[in-house]
Amino acid sequence: MTHRSILSALGAVAAGLGLCASTAHALPVTISITNNSEAGGLNLTPLFIAFHNGAYDAFDVGAGASAGVELIAETGDASGAMAEALGADANALTGVITAPGGFAGAPIIEPGESASFTFDVNPMTQRFLSYLSMVIPSNDTFIGNGSALEVFNAAGAYLGDRTLIIDGNAIWDAGTEANDLNDGAAFVVGQDAAGGIETMDPVALSNGIAAMAVALPTGDLMSPALANFFSDRSAFRLATISISADPVPVPAALPLFAAALGGGAFFRKRLKKSV
Repeated sequence: MTHRSILSALGAVAAGLGLCASTAHALPVTISITNNSEAGGLNLTPLFIAFHNGAYDAFDVGAGASAGVELIAETGDASGAMAEALGADANALTGVITAPGGFAGAPIIEPGESASFTFDVNPMTQRFLSYLSMVIPSNDTFIGNGSALEVFNAAGAYLGDRTLIIDGNAIWDAGTEANDLNDGAAFVVGQDAAGGIETMDPVALSNGIAAMAVALPTGDLMSPALANFFSDRSAFRLATISISADPVPVPAALPLFAAALGGGAFFRKRLKKSV
């Protein structure tokens, strides 16, 4: 093999390893959520997560809520949102982050609790993140991002760890049920979540939850003062969502490639001398 052929071969190896490093390995991405409320404050249902190619649009402020968003905002059930995400992107990675506490059938995230899960994400095809969770007790109040968050760029590079603060400016009303904790509110003792007065309003910032003390299935009594997120929206910190990633695994062939590069430098020197 000639010197030039060897250098060409090394270039091919470099290209191949570069491809391997960027596409062959899923990157572990951990999503964590903490409910910052005090005892007697608002609760959150298990957090729905979708990593996707950007085709999934969970909701748009000013437009009607989808059936999936309506379901999660009124009952905490993420199955509809999951189906919509997979319908928009068949390769989407979806899941639900639950807390160990809560009550039977609903591992909700109570005040002061944290929950997390690590997803193996494809950096090229699952670049964007969407999330949804019901705020309880309520009729149809939820948190979520209408515009998907870019976690990886178009080249598959991780864009860095980040922390999302869910304040009063990020608490939404789905517009699908009249706000009355005494009529159809989910997770309120004595109420039937299937009840309530149906509405057809657009998704909008929530104007608050009815100011009344209600008993929750957890045994807690909600304090109206701790549910006041609308008088000073920026100061009210309902939750924190953090995104972090583990280092990309080093391909097994990389040490050999490094040695090959050293050999390439040697061949270049010999080639120059022979010219």
